[in-house]
Amino acid sequence: MKKYQTGLATSGLILLIVIGIFGVWLFLKLFPFYMENRKVTAVLEQVRTNPEALKKTNTELQRLVYDGLREKELDRITQENMKNHISVTRGVAAGEGFEITVQYQQEVPINSTLSFLNRFEKTVEAP
Repeated sequence: MKKYQTGLATSGLILLIVIGIFGVWLFLKLFPFYMENRKVTAVLEQVRTNPEALKKTNTELQRLVYDGLREKELDRITQENMKNHISVTRGVAAGEGFEITVQYQQEVPINSTLSFLNRFEKTVEAP
């Protein structure tokens, strides 16, 4: 009877399908956050490589990052909460450069009682 007991049972196959569907569903729930993360990183790199950025004030740099986020259609950071999420520090790299940090968090609901909290913080320095 051992020759009839080889292979995957139907219940095992159903379990693998359920786990696979759950994994794909979870990926689709979290994927937009990571795409947003890449867009924020691209905006910060664009500001860092801007030759005019060193001449701008902290508020102008915050506005430059905010405008870049608006162009990429990211609405998590608004004009009202911009100062809470975008910080600029001067005096980096021997007193000449700046450091811009964007930080925020997003809660992704999985079901009524379970959710993922994604925290994002990206910092770039310009000499």
